[in-house]
Amino acid sequence: MKPTRVDEPWGSDDRGEPFDPRERFYRGTILRINQGRGTGLLRTSNGREVRFERSLLEILDGYRFGDLNEGLQVGFDVGWTSRGLRVTQIKFPSSEGQGGAEENRTTENLADHDRE
Repeated sequence: MKPTRVDEPWGSDDRGEPFDPRERFYRGTILRINQGRGTGLLRTSNGREVRFERSLLEILDGYRFGDLNEGLQVGFDVGWTSRGLRVTQIKFPSSEGQGGAEENRTTENLADHDRE
């Protein structure tokens, strides 16, 4: 479907969510992090909480696990791991200040992962 809104940099999908065809990340906020154990909890934009673990996580753009802080808004992806549904990738916000260009999927689609 073609973008319908012109106020977003790349338009929007049929639900009105911002859409950038180059990206594929949900948006969320780091809720809790335990650097010593290498674990954390991320809250999605619709309030769902998803765990992450350093050993199962890929952090993009040259950042490290130690760079994650509580309250940081990030782009992320999820997947099934040996420990259940977990955040598998985290992308830091764009340093260009586009603020949200990293999201084109709604966190409502996380329910699709639960059914797989």
